[in-house]
Amino acid sequence: VGCYLTFSNHLIEEKHTHDAGCNWLLGILEYARKETNGTAGIILSSEVLSEYIRSKYPELKQKASIVKIAVERPSKRSFEYYDDLSKRFDRVMVAPDDNFELPLLEKLAKNADKYEILVNENCVKAS
Repeated sequence: VGCYLTFSNHLIEEKHTHDAGCNWLLGILEYARKETNGTAGIILSSEVLSEYIRSKYPELKQKASIVKIAVERPSKRSFEYYDDLSKRFDRVMVAPDDNFELPLLEKLAKNADKYEILVNENCVKAS
């Protein structure tokens, strides 16, 4: 069974990439990726960490987290924004607020294998 670890700190600086515990976890995840035919990766919100992982663990799958999207674009996310993320990340989480933006979802659906939509039955659209 594969897994994804979530590293949601968007304030990471280059000096933080040398953290022994986090690198140990990334090494375990890299091992898990090999053992699960590539179904292991990381969900992250930091470009610094993303670049570090690409250089040190290039085979790990990367997902752009909702935290990243909420910090970078708290509102008015466009298809172009998501499309840009999809070029840098293996998968992109779509912000739950965008679940009701049908024109946006129609555009994203053309490359649906790049996007993940979180559905929570307890959430309702705010008026």
